[in-house]
Amino acid sequence: MDNLNSADDKAERALQISQDNTRDISNLKTVIYWEIAVIVTGVVVPLGIYVLEEFF
Repeated sequence: MDNLNSADDKAERALQISQDNTRDISNLKTVIYWEIAVIVTGVVVPLGIYVLEEFF
């Protein structure tokens, strides 16, 4: 019976670690999306202003 409890404890710990990793990956994806948005905005806005100044 001791082996069964040990296996159950290990399974619970593995599940907890997996859930922590899922949350960390989700947070990382959010940060990466924000970084991409900032970079794209930093390129598109000045480029748009340049085009508007050239043609108008």
